[in-house]
Amino acid sequence: MVETSPINFNEQHIIVFDGHCNFCAWSVRFLMKFDRKNIFKFTASQNDAGKKILENFKIEEVNSILYLRKSKVLQSSTAVLYILHDLGFPWKLFFVFIIIPAFIRDFIYNLFAKLRYRVFGRREECMVPTKEEMERFL
Repeated sequence: MVETSPINFNEQHIIVFDGHCNFCAWSVRFLMKFDRKNIFKFTASQNDAGKKILENFKIEEVNSILYLRKSKVLQSSTAVLYILHDLGFPWKLFFVFIIIPAFIRDFIYNLFAKLRYRVFGRREECMVPTKEEMERFL
């Protein structure tokens, strides 16, 4: 059994994702590749650390990505834009889309989220990180 480190909500940048979603798993690997400062930690919403975060922030149902950034929970398109911003150049250039009202951004995000299983598929088991990736997971 792998022990998880205590979750420090104030200092870490934690991304909570759907561990059954193929697109989400690809996104996590993309972020790990381009996160040169290693600021992001990851957890699937289905595992113990993910459930603890959801419980701590009183989130009952997750239909989107969550980003815990400086002890604040960001969701949906806002989470994605802040993740890209914190990833650094050139990805932070996408942050310009923050000027679009959240209800418009989230409408587009939610359309994509509803189709992600049909387009990219669904895993029966949560994403399993490699040994090298384990240090990036809670």
